[in-house]
Amino acid sequence: MKKCFYLIALFLLKFQVGNTQDITWSQDIACIIYTHCSPCHNSYNNPEIQFMNYEDVFDKRLAVELFVNTGQMPPSMTNKQHSKFIGDKTLTKDEIELIKIWARDLALLGDSTLSPQPPVFPKPANTLLNPAVSFSSDYVLSDTIEGHLRRCFIVDQPGNMGRLIKAIEVVPAEPYVVHSVYIYSDTSSIPYDLDMADSEAGYSSFFGTGSTSSKPLYGWSLGSLPFLVPKDLRIKLDSNAYFIIQVQYAEEGAGQVDSTIVNISFDTSQTARSAITVTLLSQDKNLVNGPFEIPVDSTILFHEMYNVTDNISLLSIAPNAHYYCDNMKVYALLPNNDTVGLLQIDDWDAGWSEGNYFYQRPIHVPIGSVIHAYALYSNTLLNQHDPDDSLELILAGTDEHGEEMVFNFTYLLYETGDEGIVFDTLQHRIHYLGCQSAHSGLVNVDISKNKFKLFPNPASDAVTIQSPGLNAQYKIAVYNSLGQLCLNKTVDNQAETILDISEFISGIYFIQITSEGHSEAQKLVITK
Repeated sequence: MKKCFYLIALFLLKFQVGNTQDITWSQDIACIIYTHCSPCHNSYNNPEIQFMNYEDVFDKRLAVELFVNTGQMPPSMTNKQHSKFIGDKTLTKDEIELIKIWARDLALLGDSTLSPQPPVFPKPANTLLNPAVSFSSDYVLSDTIEGHLRRCFIVDQPGNMGRLIKAIEVVPAEPYVVHSVYIYSDTSSIPYDLDMADSEAGYSSFFGTGSTSSKPLYGWSLGSLPFLVPKDLRIKLDSNAYFIIQVQYAEEGAGQVDSTIVNISFDTSQTARSAITVTLLSQDKNLVNGPFEIPVDSTILFHEMYNVTDNISLLSIAPNAHYYCDNMKVYALLPNNDTVGLLQIDDWDAGWSEGNYFYQRPIHVPIGSVIHAYALYSNTLLNQHDPDDSLELILAGTDEHGEEMVFNFTYLLYETGDEGIVFDTLQHRIHYLGCQSAHSGLVNVDISKNKFKLFPNPASDAVTIQSPGLNAQYKIAVYNSLGQLCLNKTVDNQAETILDISEFISGIYFIQITSEGHSEAQKLVITK
C-alpha cells in the first residue's frame, strides 16, 4: 500500500514538473501579453510593433524576453516595494519567469482553442462632456524627425484665477505619431518669450517647458486613461496661471499633421478640497553636496533635502531628470525617526520615467519631517545616450545638453482621517477578460544574490565574466539593443570566462547568464 502511494505521488510530481515545462502561448503567455502589452502594441497605437497574436510575439520573442527581463517593458519604472502608485503596470516575478521560459524554450503555441480572443482597441474619442478648455495642436511636422521631437503649445486661459481642475483628457489624433503628452501650468513670462522667438506654432523644448516655474499637472502615454482627480479633491491652479501642452512626437510622425486634443474640466462648486503643486526639491535650492556639475568620466550621487514646514498629505510626486540619471530614491524622515518611502526608480529612463505619480492613498508628512532625495548621475560611456557624441562637462539646464534634479509634489493641508482615504487598492493590473496563466504560481523563481561581474566595461576586444556563484554549467547569451541574439555559448564549471567580442560593432549590448532556476542580465558597452 505504501509502495502504491509512493508511485502515485511520484507520478503526480513528475506530471506537475513536466507540465510546468510545457508553457504555451494559448494557456500562459497570451493572457500576459493581451493584458500588459497589447494596449500599446496594436494596429492603431503602434502599427510598427504589434503584439496581437501568437505570430506577432513569436517573431519578436527574444526582444520581448530581453526587455521584460531587464525591466524596460512594460514601462513601469518605479520600485513598488518602496511606494505604491495608481495605475502601476509592473509584471509579477511569476509573469516575467513564464515569458522567459517560453521564449527561450520552444515558444509553443499549444491548443489554440484555449487562448483568449485577441482584444479590440477602438480609436480614442472624447469622453469629457463640455470641457472648460479644449485644445487642438494642429501642428504640421517636418518631413524628418530624429529620435523624438518635443513641442510646447501655450493655452491662454486668463479666466482661470485659481480654478480647481477635476479632469484632464488627452485624445491623440494618431497615437503612433504621439509618444507622450505633458500638461503644465505656469504664471511666468518665460514660455511666452520662447513661443514668440519661435516662428512655427508653439516652441521647441527638449525637457519640460524651458521655465523652472512650470508645474506638472498630468502626463499621458499610450494606454493612459483620462485623469480624474480622486474622491472629492481638486488640483488648484495658481492665480493667473495658464496651461502649456507639451507633445512628444515619434519618428513615425514625420510629415504628418497632428491634431492631438487636450480637454480640461473644472469644478465650479468650489466645495471640494483643493490640492496644490509645488517644487519642494530642486538642484538650485536644496542640493546638499553641490555644485550640480557632472565632469567627464565621473559618476556622482547627488543629495537634496527639504525641511517640511506644513502638516501635509502628499498626493503625488513628479520627478524630472534627463539622460544622465541612472536611478533615484526619495523618502521622508518623520519626527519619530520613521522612514516613509516616496519614490524609487532603479533604472531611470528619460523617455518613460517622467510623469506625475499619484499614490494609492495620501501619505501624511507632519511638520518637522525632512524629505531626502538621492539621484545617481553618470557622465561616462556606459551611460552615453548617444554614442556619436563626445563626452563633455554636464551642467544644470533644461536642454538636451543639461541635467536637472527636480521633484514636484502635489499635496493637501492635512486633515484628520486623510490616512483612511483610499484612491486605488489594485496591487496588479486587472487581467484581460479575467484570464489567468495556467502555470501561474508553479514556476520556481530563484532570486539569487550571486551577481556576476563584467569587466572591462566599456570593452573593445574581450570582456571577462566572473560568476563565483555559478560553478556548475551555465549559458551565456549576448543580445544587441534590438534584442537580436549575437552570441550563445555554454560554460562548464568555470567561475571565470573570457568572451571574444572583437568582431562586434560599437553599441550597447546585454549579456545574460542563465543557470537552472536563475537568470541575470547586465548592460555592456562596446567601443572601437
